[in-house]
Amino acid sequence: MQHQEELLKWLNGDMNAEELAAFKQTQTYKEYHKIATYASRLKPNTLDKEAAYKSFKTKITQKPQPKVIKLPYKTWISTAAAVLVILITSYIFLKSDQKIIKATDDFVQITLPDASEATLNNASQISYNPKDWEDGTRNLELEGEAFFKVNKGSVFKVATAQGTIQVLGTQFNVNHRKGYFEVSCYEGSVEVAVTLDTLILKPGDTYRLISGKSELKINNDQKQPSWLDYELSFDEVPYHIVIAALERQFNIQISYPAQLKDQVFTGSFSTKKLESALQGVTLPFGITYKSDKDQSFIFYAE
Repeated sequence: MQHQEELLKWLNGDMNAEELAAFKQTQTYKEYHKIATYASRLKPNTLDKEAAYKSFKTKITQKPQPKVIKLPYKTWISTAAAVLVILITSYIFLKSDQKIIKATDDFVQITLPDASEATLNNASQISYNPKDWEDGTRNLELEGEAFFKVNKGSVFKVATAQGTIQVLGTQFNVNHRKGYFEVSCYEGSVEVAVTLDTLILKPGDTYRLISGKSELKINNDQKQPSWLDYELSFDEVPYHIVIAALERQFNIQISYPAQLKDQVFTGSFSTKKLESALQGVTLPFGITYKSDKDQSFIFYAE
């Protein structure tokens, strides 16, 4: 199930303000919130003592009526809990119809039910319910990065843990990783909703949210994201975000000097050649590297 870890943290009340704001943007939160709201309305009747006494005086002069047994409060609580469990179980059963597409070692191209196209970068996945799309509801959830070519039609929504993207017909890229959220528009227009902010992107615009700080970049003349050409490009991105992308791309582990963590990196590296990629992220900082063990590298100053 999508966002299972976030859901458990929400139910337990363990989310901080930033995590809660991000989780509220997902379809999972909206659907579970409906269930919780409904369950909260199942309250026991309160006792109006004065009204009850008047009713008693009236009824003792009337013929006996069939006896009604009211559930004790504890019994009601158990019943309400059982109802909530049934509702959530039913929801999980319905969610089993979700279709999940994953990209692991390389990117994956797929055609969505409305003939729109999505290309998933590695270590990414999307999920959606095909039955919803039959009714014209074009909603999906994304973890990781994907490039979309959306056919014109009803509203097309992409939900992530950081924000929701909404379009009618356009081409755009969404990159959602830990501590990093980026949306780039290449054609048409894109609506991005993050926490309490909503903005419209035009072709060439890129919205980024890095560790809670947002920015808007304009005048990007690229026709498509660089990763489709087997290259990852970065423009003033913290070094730790770049290293995380490199580790994810080649399934490796990297140790590097702590002082480099928040240094700003502008550049690119190949997603096909590890040696070239390692040089691409070390040479700009005058550092070198060595292999510590299989799939593990150490960066150090010379």
